[in-house]
Amino acid sequence: MLKCVLKTFLCFVFLHILGSNGVVCEPDVLVQSNGGGTARLQCRFLTTSLLGGRVSWTKDGREKIVNVTDCGAGDAITTCQVHRSSGGKYTVEGSRSVGVTLIILNVALEDDGVYDCKAVLVDGIIEKSFRLAVTYVPNEIAITDVVKAVEVSNMSTLYAVVDRPYVLNCTVPSPCNPPANITWSYGDVTAVVSEQANHSSARDSPLMTSSKSVELTASEENTAKTISCIAMHYGLAAPLQTNVILEVGRLPDSPLNAEDWISSVTVDSFTVTWSHRSSGGKPQRFTVTYCEVVRPEECSEISRIVQTRTRIENLRPFTLYRVTVKSHTVYGFSEDNEFIERSTIPMSPKELGVEGVYNSQLGRADIVRVTNISGPVPDGLCFQLVDQGFEPSADAADAAGQDCVNVGQYIVWPQGKYWTQMALVAYGNSVFSATSKMTGMEAGVGLPVIIGASVGGSVLLIIILVIIYIRTKGRSSGNARANRRLPAQPQQTRQQPGRGQNVPDDEPPPTYSGVKYQEVTDPTRSAGPLGELYTTHHSYHQAQAPQEVSGIPTPGYGNGQYYSRSITMDKKTAAAEFSDRYGYMDPIP
Repeated sequence: MLKCVLKTFLCFVFLHILGSNGVVCEPDVLVQSNGGGTARLQCRFLTTSLLGGRVSWTKDGREKIVNVTDCGAGDAITTCQVHRSSGGKYTVEGSRSVGVTLIILNVALEDDGVYDCKAVLVDGIIEKSFRLAVTYVPNEIAITDVVKAVEVSNMSTLYAVVDRPYVLNCTVPSPCNPPANITWSYGDVTAVVSEQANHSSARDSPLMTSSKSVELTASEENTAKTISCIAMHYGLAAPLQTNVILEVGRLPDSPLNAEDWISSVTVDSFTVTWSHRSSGGKPQRFTVTYCEVVRPEECSEISRIVQTRTRIENLRPFTLYRVTVKSHTVYGFSEDNEFIERSTIPMSPKELGVEGVYNSQLGRADIVRVTNISGPVPDGLCFQLVDQGFEPSADAADAAGQDCVNVGQYIVWPQGKYWTQMALVAYGNSVFSATSKMTGMEAGVGLPVIIGASVGGSVLLIIILVIIYIRTKGRSSGNARANRRLPAQPQQTRQQPGRGQNVPDDEPPPTYSGVKYQEVTDPTRSAGPLGELYTTHHSYHQAQAPQEVSGIPTPGYGNGQYYSRSITMDKKTAAAEFSDRYGYMDPIP
């Protein structure tokens, strides 16, 4: 039995929107056809021996789509039995003298593939294969500026930097079959062209998109040259083409830091100033980048700045920032200028809930925190004394020459300074906060009224007056002011004297105003401030009249004796007068 295997033929059926024609695919003939048209694949065998034989068509070697059997007498195929897998898609026609033609109606993308014709004849087997390529024609082309990641419109200007590689990518984004053929035209510009890349538009789809890039290295002599991308395809009457015009120049120079590079620093903002340099004759804009030093990956930008100065706001208090500036023209960005680091100023002690309390008895300022509404005190922040009217600046010196201390510590009071002349500042990162007023804590002491003084009490009285004068000299009325901040305390009530007590019957009840006192039995210990409370002794227990004048406790010290204190304050002068009384009283709760 003779077996004849014929060559494989390629049939391209081109689909476009021009019209519909039924065509016969001949070997090595490319035929254009409208989408939705008809494809005809003719299996020629030129024999009269089909009688008693059969003809079958399969697609992609798997699916049998047409089977022709049981042919009777006569030349026409109509005498045969025809079985189809899809009645509305496939049909056959022909004769024994010409062969059998497979007709594919309404050609679509899924019809793309390899079709095999197999004729089993009386005198042998004939096999033919056809490659049906359902062609989609491209309808658009585009150039993308890879450097700027933007699409470039036709005949637009491309700003390239002298001797710096510049990459363009040409794409045919409309899916087509077979793939379009892309070429670049660049004249005498130095160029490196990549291989074309074809990408399937969908899984298992023959439709392709295509791209091809070129790397240009231009000189200033290449200005005004035209760069073109061209796409060709079987189904196109004329190639697709898009163009760009080269303009070649240089990047701008980096800006210069001005003398007052960072100025007007506040808690949450500062001003940045710089000087511009050459921009190649092109208009330039500026971009300021600022990052927290501890978070270098979290940066912010202010861009398209026309002036050489800008204000950065909404910053964190007491935070160190790194700032850079760069220039921008149509050719691109300059290098960053030399960065500088600068901190915003901390919040003032008052805003942080911190007070400096002047203690005249101990000759120091205690640093205490009265509220934590603003959160914890930032790390790296300390507090120090400065003169009232102090102007914070990055290079300001410590006016009082004192150490910088933390909350809970104290600063030795500078000699010759009155407490109203001083202020408290927070300091860190080489910057000072705004100042906060000091809080005074001193008591004016009047003449004690000594009851039951022994012989020689007058001499002791003179000594006490001298001591009081020395201790009172230079003090202010801060105690009165501080005392007014304290919550009111209940009046103390007098009880009947115990047995053996020596208390005059006509002595008026002791009074209490503005200051809280506690008993301090250690005569060597000062009853200084405890937190917010200014304390000394104020309780009675088995009260006895003092044996002698020396038994009278001096203000601020305790010796186990028992007395009360009456206070009178003048709000205008902030002066305070005190007097001591002895007697039996309830302890303060």
